[in-house]
Amino acid sequence: MKILCGLFFPALLCGCSTAIKYSEWTAGSPVQSTALRFTLQDSAVTFTSSGQTVATTGKATSNCPAVVTNADWWTCFSQVAASAVIAPPNSNPAPTIYVATPDDGSHLYFSTTTISGTNVTGQDTLYTQVTIKYTNNASSVIAGAGSGAVTGFGIAGPYGGIAGLILGGGAAVAAARGLPQPNTIALANYVCGGETVDLTHTSITNVTPAVYFPLTVKGPSARPFAPTLNADSPQTAPSACWHALPNTQSLGSAVPVAIGNTLGSGPPRDPVAGDGWLYRFVAMSDVSKPPLGAQPMSAFLNSKDSSQQFPYTACRDVTIEITWWKELNDAISAAQTSGGDPKPRVLAFPASVADPNYVFVASVKKGGVITFKPDCGATVSITPDTSNVAAISAAVTNAENIYKAEQSWEASKKK
Repeated sequence: MKILCGLFFPALLCGCSTAIKYSEWTAGSPVQSTALRFTLQDSAVTFTSSGQTVATTGKATSNCPAVVTNADWWTCFSQVAASAVIAPPNSNPAPTIYVATPDDGSHLYFSTTTISGTNVTGQDTLYTQVTIKYTNNASSVIAGAGSGAVTGFGIAGPYGGIAGLILGGGAAVAAARGLPQPNTIALANYVCGGETVDLTHTSITNVTPAVYFPLTVKGPSARPFAPTLNADSPQTAPSACWHALPNTQSLGSAVPVAIGNTLGSGPPRDPVAGDGWLYRFVAMSDVSKPPLGAQPMSAFLNSKDSSQQFPYTACRDVTIEITWWKELNDAISAAQTSGGDPKPRVLAFPASVADPNYVFVASVKKGGVITFKPDCGATVSITPDTSNVAAISAAVTNAENIYKAEQSWEASKKK
């Protein structure tokens, strides 16, 4: 009897929590019914305008006034809001898919763990909710634990609005309507490589400000994050370079894509109406360190040990800066004269976006429901909250559709 008790009670204690192992999924490999395939969430930010008009053809028109100068380019973004939403990783290259598998054998099967999820519409490895159930087989008691938290912003409302102009020292405001030739060598040093449009080409001087909404920026396109609000110089911080804002001039119109002409092939195209805008995501904390409470993604998901936690992408607070090409060009010229880094005026939109290099982990020792927030992050509880499920699916689908339309338009314009 003593021997039996000596074996039973330690085993009973072993079975008092969940046990989950993580591994990379190989295409075609079977996944047991109690396991879950998943990818880490990324982010997309969609810009919409309440003041946008639509032509009789159904095509969105520019949000800019009829006449825009370099002094008032920012008026093109009046009545514009930025909304962040979780998004699937980019498909090229193919994202890493992981499998969360119950490791009940490590508990001598005195407990059972099952993992399931509610998919985002059209996505088979991205979820609005993940449920982890734990059963103590020795006592036949289902236990649950977790903690609630405040949910994210409502999908119907903007995450952030225009915070106004950040006036940088050393940048003069050019009031002249005439556009001089860009300082192509200097400007090229501040525009990220591999952009689809040549914003250092002399023909940019013939493009007056125009911007078409809605438009979507995918998280991978904006990384790496610029490290600080003051790091404007790629010479000291390469990640501080500027990206070309997507041009949705033909969004809503049928745009044929030439066979074999894919986005990223061939040289950058010449600028057209709707081009000339630049953006970057500026982290509000040290990018060399994980966000507060996060840990390196690779260290968690590559561990060989069983876990009582489920990972989800960490969030990083950023400011999305937007400027006009000539504003940056003038700031570069002023900095070359006075010394120091360029300080262009920018429009600033605050957002919380995914940083897939790091993960937060939900403690699901006794099981739990992980409900993902619309923008980034999650709450953990034992009671399912389905209030955001449909809204998140709709927002992700909308952002993906806009993004794909932008890609199609770019592909059709590449030479």
